[in-house]
Amino acid sequence: MEHTLYWSDSKSDTIEAISLAGNNRRIVLKGRPLKSPIALDVFENNLYWTTKQTGELIRQDKFGRGVPQTIVKNLPSPGGVKVYHQLRYNTSLRNPCHDDQCTHLCVTIPGGHRCLCSDSVGLFQRLMKNDERHCDATNERPLPDPLICRCQNGGRCQELDDKLACNSRVTNYI
Repeated sequence: MEHTLYWSDSKSDTIEAISLAGNNRRIVLKGRPLKSPIALDVFENNLYWTTKQTGELIRQDKFGRGVPQTIVKNLPSPGGVKVYHQLRYNTSLRNPCHDDQCTHLCVTIPGGHRCLCSDSVGLFQRLMKNDERHCDATNERPLPDPLICRCQNGGRCQELDDKLACNSRVTNYI
């Protein structure tokens, strides 16, 4: 809620922060105790990050106070880290897609939802019953392949009825 962006740099062993307005850039943590951070997440007053060198999940105060605490060691393939907690998400909002099921994919947009479709929706909709919710997003048909002129020996291509034909008339100039 403080609108601060945090990031890690495993090469320089730093975790930095900046306001979303671009002000107040600061180094939160720096040095060997970070063990090459490769991913991080912030929840409440804590930073959580995974390490490249040792495959650990580490937690520390987001203001750089205190000592880093190792939560998990020897992660098989350290990568992204994401904190899931019920207080992190607004669970009081109603899902607009819950009562109005789409045939393909329902996404929320400001003021409601939209039903999105795959490229092959035409065949799918013919197979569906009429009482189901159909897609309301546009589908673009693929563009046709360009025509290729295969004329030889000085012939010139001419387009006739959506096909290319060779005009092999040769004009002699004396």
